[in-house]
Amino acid sequence: MFATCPEDQLAGHLATLTKWEFPKGDLHQWRDPLNRFDDILEKAVRLQGGFRDEYKIQKVPFLPEEKEILCQIMRVTTLLFGNSSYRTIYGSANVCLPIFHGLFRC
Repeated sequence: MFATCPEDQLAGHLATLTKWEFPKGDLHQWRDPLNRFDDILEKAVRLQGGFRDEYKIQKVPFLPEEKEILCQIMRVTTLLFGNSSYRTIYGSANVCLPIFHGLFRC
């Protein structure tokens, strides 16, 4: 569902995953949603156009609906990372993990 639902419904679907109730699994099973999340995060930064390149400081705030989907993506990705093995298969892990662990406040 997270990999295929319409983007305008994704934040609502992600918001339903509030607690991990599954055994620890392989992050590979989440490849398609994580690839989609990467695409959305990249698009948000690219379209934003309000970042100072040398410092990556945001100068223009996201719209509320943009912020909601970005926060939900980061929250769910953090939940996945905490409950999955083989995290190194996620190519964006080294970039995203510092953000997910407190640098971005939702």
